[in-house]
Amino acid sequence: MSSRLDLMCCLIAAMALVMTATHVSAAEYNVGDSLGWTVPPNQNYYSDWASTKRFFLGDKLIFNWTGTHTVGDLSKADYDNCTTEIGKVSGPVFTSNLNQTVFTVTLNQTGPRYFLCTVSTHCSSGQKFSINVESLNSDTPAPAEGPDSSAPALSFGVLSALFVSSMVFYSYF
Repeated sequence: MSSRLDLMCCLIAAMALVMTATHVSAAEYNVGDSLGWTVPPNQNYYSDWASTKRFFLGDKLIFNWTGTHTVGDLSKADYDNCTTEIGKVSGPVFTSNLNQTVFTVTLNQTGPRYFLCTVSTHCSSGQKFSINVESLNSDTPAPAEGPDSSAPALSFGVLSALFVSSMVFYSYF
């Protein structure tokens, strides 16, 4: 009987490790989803996109565009005022001479971040969004929807079924 209890404890510990590993893996977000990084159809498009997600240390934002765009990782003041003139902005701006570009930002500090396109009137047309980057040990529950929100539940369900099946099988011997 003791060996069954030991086996049960080991399986529970393994389930917990798998769930934790699945839950804390870094996420990759394609900014704007299928639209990519471009002048949006409305001024709230990117803000609405960002508001449905939680961002953690180590996550990556993938900016994908065709044509002429930039990615400015700027201050709140530049974001609020749509400051777009290179040399007057407060942070780094990624530019590209290529027609099609993919640029990745790894979120490596907690707190607010502000992104915008510095080309022409793109920012004032809504090509901007802000996020809050959280530490991995945040106590706030994750939203119901997200890039990996079903993975922990799926892992737990599969492992639970395997555990119960093995216990039923071994109880006959």
